[in-house]
Amino acid sequence: MGAAFAISKSTAFLKVSLFISVLLASAGVIAYWNAMFVSIDAQNALIFLFMPLYQLAIALIVFIGAVAVRLKARAADSDSLKTDAAKPRDLG
Repeated sequence: MGAAFAISKSTAFLKVSLFISVLLASAGVIAYWNAMFVSIDAQNALIFLFMPLYQLAIALIVFIGAVAVRLKARAADSDSLKTDAAKPRDLG
Protein backbone atom coordinates (compact mmCIF):
# COMPACT_ATOMS: atom_id res chain seq x y z
CA MET A 1 0.00 0.00 0.00
CA GLY A 2 2.96 2.29 0.51
CA ALA A 3 3.63 2.23 -3.22
CA ALA A 4 0.07 3.37 -3.85
CA PHE A 5 0.68 6.31 -1.53
CA ALA A 6 3.94 7.12 -3.31
CA ILE A 7 2.62 7.24 -6.86
CA SER A 8 -0.80 8.80 -6.37
CA LYS A 9 -1.26 12.56 -6.49
CA SER A 10 -4.95 12.51 -5.64
CA THR A 11 -5.76 13.17 -1.99
CA ALA A 12 -9.12 11.43 -2.38
CA PHE A 13 -7.37 8.29 -3.58
CA LEU A 14 -4.92 8.52 -0.68
CA LYS A 15 -7.82 8.67 1.78
CA VAL A 16 -9.52 5.68 0.17
CA SER A 17 -6.34 3.60 0.12
CA LEU A 18 -5.63 4.51 3.77
CA PHE A 19 -9.14 3.37 4.68
CA ILE A 20 -8.62 0.11 2.77
CA SER A 21 -5.27 -0.44 4.51
CA VAL A 22 -6.82 0.02 7.95
CA LEU A 23 -9.73 -2.21 6.97
CA LEU A 24 -7.40 -4.99 5.77
CA ALA A 25 -5.24 -4.84 8.88
CA SER A 26 -8.18 -4.89 11.26
CA ALA A 27 -9.91 -7.68 9.31
CA GLY A 28 -6.72 -9.75 9.56
CA VAL A 29 -6.47 -9.22 13.31
CA ILE A 30 -10.12 -10.11 13.85
CA ALA A 31 -9.89 -13.20 11.62
CA TYR A 32 -6.74 -14.44 13.36
CA TRP A 33 -8.26 -13.82 16.79
CA ASN A 34 -11.41 -15.68 15.80
CA ALA A 35 -9.45 -18.59 14.36
CA MET A 36 -7.13 -18.98 17.34
CA PHE A 37 -9.32 -18.25 20.35
CA VAL A 38 -13.04 -18.15 19.53
CA SER A 39 -13.86 -21.08 17.25
CA ILE A 40 -11.14 -23.63 17.79
CA ASP A 41 -11.04 -26.11 14.92
CA ALA A 42 -8.30 -27.81 12.93
CA GLN A 43 -9.45 -26.16 9.70
CA ASN A 44 -8.98 -22.69 11.19
CA ALA A 45 -5.28 -23.04 10.43
CA LEU A 46 -6.21 -22.34 6.81
CA ILE A 47 -6.68 -18.69 7.79
CA PHE A 48 -2.88 -18.41 7.98
CA LEU A 49 -2.71 -19.43 4.33
CA PHE A 50 -5.65 -17.56 2.83
CA MET A 51 -5.76 -14.27 4.77
CA PRO A 52 -2.37 -13.05 3.44
CA LEU A 53 -3.39 -14.10 -0.08
CA TYR A 54 -6.63 -12.12 0.17
CA GLN A 55 -4.76 -9.13 1.56
CA LEU A 56 -2.18 -9.33 -1.21
CA ALA A 57 -4.88 -9.53 -3.88
CA ILE A 58 -6.66 -6.47 -2.50
CA ALA A 59 -3.36 -4.59 -2.17
CA LEU A 60 -2.60 -5.33 -5.84
CA ILE A 61 -6.03 -4.03 -6.83
CA VAL A 62 -5.37 -0.81 -4.90
CA PHE A 63 -1.92 -0.49 -6.50
CA ILE A 64 -3.37 -0.93 -9.98
CA GLY A 65 -5.95 1.71 -9.12
CA ALA A 66 -3.19 4.08 -8.03
CA VAL A 67 -1.34 3.51 -11.28
CA ALA A 68 -4.54 4.16 -13.25
CA VAL A 69 -5.19 7.40 -11.34
CA ARG A 70 -1.60 8.49 -11.91
CA LEU A 71 -1.74 7.75 -15.64
CA LYS A 72 -5.06 9.58 -15.96
CA ALA A 73 -3.60 12.64 -14.20
CA ARG A 74 -0.49 12.51 -16.38
CA ALA A 75 -2.62 12.30 -19.53
CA ALA A 76 -4.69 15.28 -18.39
CA ASP A 77 -1.50 17.28 -17.73
CA SER A 78 -0.15 16.30 -21.14
CA ASP A 79 -3.38 17.36 -22.85
CA SER A 80 -3.33 20.74 -21.14
CA LEU A 81 0.28 21.28 -22.24
CA LYS A 82 -0.62 20.44 -25.84
CA THR A 83 -3.50 22.90 -25.89
CA ASP A 84 -1.27 25.60 -24.37
CA ALA A 85 1.40 24.96 -27.01
CA ALA A 86 -1.15 25.20 -29.84
CA LYS A 87 -2.26 28.70 -28.81
CA PRO A 88 -0.69 31.57 -30.76
CA ARG A 89 1.62 33.78 -28.74
CA ASP A 90 1.66 37.54 -28.78
CA LEU A 91 5.28 38.51 -29.34
CA GLY A 92 4.58 42.23 -29.60
